[in-house]
Amino acid sequence: MSIDRPVTDDERRTRNPRGQGWRLRDDLLLAVSQLLDEGVSPDEMSLRAVARKAGVSPMAPYRHFENFEELLGTTLKMRFGFFAEVIMTGLCFDSPTADQAHEQLVIMGHRYVEQGKANLVAYHALFDSSFVVDAEELPGVMLFESAAKLFEIVQTPMDPQVATNIYWCGLHGIVSLSRRAVPIGSSATDERLVSELADSLIGHDARRQLLKPS
Repeated sequence: MSIDRPVTDDERRTRNPRGQGWRLRDDLLLAVSQLLDEGVSPDEMSLRAVARKAGVSPMAPYRHFENFEELLGTTLKMRFGFFAEVIMTGLCFDSPTADQAHEQLVIMGHRYVEQGKANLVAYHALFDSSFVVDAEELPGVMLFESAAKLFEIVQTPMDPQVATNIYWCGLHGIVSLSRRAVPIGSSATDERLVSELADSLIGHDARRQLLKPS
């Protein structure tokens, strides 16, 4: 059962047959995901609320999770896997040309913003490291490393990891500020903002190459 699709009335919880306790775990993960989709912040959740959403007793979650933080962290890792998959699908990181690397950076940026704006509550939870129990498994590592590799190929004039940090911060700002602040002096679309952000971080030689008529 996917943790991202809604629960229907026909899927209300029934007692698991003996030996199928894993279904309880999946139901709990699904319940947390559903609460996020409904706009409930992790700060407003509890094991009791999750158990109620899953249709189980308040003590049932302890069979699989030590506390709410562990349950939430597991759910967010699973959701981030989907988030990253959407951003990375169809992209090739095996020796792309500078043109291809630039195009893929822009595509990644567009997808990032689109996914982030689709659910701001879930988005902010994904990137709040305090919700991830294991510090060595913080979300975003794979996306960061992939983007840094692309910035190296497009000959960014700065350290590729610095360029990636700036790009990430810019994308985060486009997502986060869209409903919290009014852009001053600009009516640029998200698409243009992402493209301009990517262009500003590539090397001069690569930029001139991109501007050459095909």
